Amino acid sequence: MPLPKAILPQNRTILALGSTGLLSICSPALNWGGASLLIWVSLVPLGLALYGATAKQGTWLGGCFGTVLWISQTWGLHTTLTHQPGMPWWVSVVFWLSLCVLAGIPYLVFGLLITRLNWIEKPAGALRTAFLWVGLTEWIPSLAPVFPVHALSQQAVWLQIVHWGGTPTLHLLLVWVNWLIVHSFLRFKHDYRRLKNHLILIALIPVIIVGWGSYELYRKKNEPHKELKIGWVQPNFTSIPNEQNGVTKDQLQHLLKQSAELIQTDPKIKAVFWPEVPFPLSWVDQVEQRQQIRQAVVKWQRPLFMVSSTVDNPKVILGEQFAYYNVAQMIGSTGIVLASQTKQKLVPFGEYLPGEESFPFLRDWLPNARRYLPGDELNLFPGVEGNSILAAICYEIGFEPILKKALESGVRVVWNPVNDGWFPSSMAAWHKALAQFRSAEMGLPLIRVSNSGYSVIADDRGVVLQTGEWNQSVAKTVTIPIPEHAGPWLHIAEIFRWALLGWVLLDVGLGLLLRRIQED
Repeated sequence: MPLPKAILPQNRTILALGSTGLLSICSPALNWGGASLLIWVSLVPLGLALYGATAKQGTWLGGCFGTVLWISQTWGLHTTLTHQPGMPWWVSVVFWLSLCVLAGIPYLVFGLLITRLNWIEKPAGALRTAFLWVGLTEWIPSLAPVFPVHALSQQAVWLQIVHWGGTPTLHLLLVWVNWLIVHSFLRFKHDYRRLKNHLILIALIPVIIVGWGSYELYRKKNEPHKELKIGWVQPNFTSIPNEQNGVTKDQLQHLLKQSAELIQTDPKIKAVFWPEVPFPLSWVDQVEQRQQIRQAVVKWQRPLFMVSSTVDNPKVILGEQFAYYNVAQMIGSTGIVLASQTKQKLVPFGEYLPGEESFPFLRDWLPNARRYLPGDELNLFPGVEGNSILAAICYEIGFEPILKKALESGVRVVWNPVNDGWFPSSMAAWHKALAQFRSAEMGLPLIRVSNSGYSVIADDRGVVLQTGEWNQSVAKTVTIPIPEHAGPWLHIAEIFRWALLGWVLLDVGLGLLLRRIQED
C-alpha cells in the first residue's frame, strides 16, 4: 500500500528535517569519503513528507527544510556579523536567522506548488518536479548560488557533465533521481514491473554520468596543453580577534618569508599567488609596505599576484570617512604594477552597507561596516607565459556575468583570492565547492588561494591538484595544465535558463489551471 496521506504533521516535519540531516552529512566541510553519494537519496525524506500534504502543510515543510538547511550550514555567521559590521550580538542572531528564512523561500514556494499540483499522480511527475525545483532555485534570488548539488564537487567524475551542460543539468538529474525513488516507493510498491523499470532508471542515471565523466577525464588527460608552475601561500592569519593568533606582529613579513622560501625550494616557479588577507595591506597608500613588496619581488624575479585596499581620494562619503576599493594587483618582476582589477561584487554588510545612502542612520547601528566602492570594468591580467588570468575576488566567483565576460576576453586561468577566515568552516567549504563548479563550467583551471583554509588548485577538468587544510599555514608549489580552449557552457547558459523558466511557468500554469477547473 502507498504511504497513507494521514501522516501526523509532526512526522512530516521530522521527515523534512531528515533531508536536512542527510544534506549536512554530505557537506564538503565534513569531507567524509563517499558520504557525498548520500546526496542521491538526500531529498527522499522530504518527498515522502510532501506526499498527501495540504498546500499549507507543503508551504511549511518546504520553508522549514530550506531555512533549517541554511541554518545548519551557516552556523556561526552571527559571530561574523557581530565582529565585522559591529552588530549587537542579539541583533546579529536575529538578522542571521532572518537571512536563513529568506534563503529558504525557493523551497517554501516549491513545497506550496508541489502539494497543489500533486504531480506524483501525473505522467513524468518526477521529471517535472525536478524541473520545478531547479527552476525555482535558479530564478528566485538567493544570498549565494549554492545548492545541494555542489556537494558533488568532491569527485571530479561528476563535474564533467557540468563542463558541457552546466550546474543546472547535474542539479536536475540529481533531483530527478531523488524523486524517482519517492515515486517508486509510493506508486509502484506492488506493481513490480513498473517498479523494476523505475529502479533501472534510478541506477542508470548515475551510472551514465560516471561513465561519461570517466571517459571525459581520460580524453582530456591526453589533450595537448601548456603548463604553468606557480607557488601559492595560505598564511592562516586570524580574521576575528583571537588570543591564540600565532602571527600578529608583522603579517606582511610572514607572507614575504613564506614566498621567498617557496622560490628557494623550487626555482622553476613562474609566479606567486597570495589570498585576500585580514590585515591592512595597500600597495598605493602604504609606502613602507610597497617598498618591502617591491624589494622582494625584484629579488625573486617573479611576478606577485596580491589583493590590497586603496583609498579613493576624490570620493569622500559622509564627511571625513574615506571610501576604499578592494583591488587585485599583479606586481611585475621589475617592481611595478603591471595590471589591476577592482572588485565589482562587494559582500553586503562586510564591505558596504546596503541602503546606507537612503538611510544614513544605519551607520550608527553598524559602525564597523566598511565603505568599499565597486569597480565597473573587467581587466584581465596579462598573466605568465601568455596565459591571461581572471582575478575573481572572493564573492565574485559566483557571478556568471563576470565569468562570461572574461571568457569573451580570452581568459585562460581563474584566480580566486579569498579570506574565508571571517566565516564558519561550513560556509567556506561550500564556497570552495561553488568555485570548483564555476571552474568546471568555464573549462579553465582554478587557483583558489584562501587565507585560512579550503584553498584548492584544480585543473580544467575539476581534478584537484592541491589543497590547503583548514586553519593551517601552508606554502606549496604546483604545476597547472592550461587547456587550449575554454568550455562552452557559459556561452549558452542564459538561453538554457530562460528556456527552463518558460517550461516551468507553462507546466505550473497549466497544472494550476487544470486543478482549478477540476475543483469548479
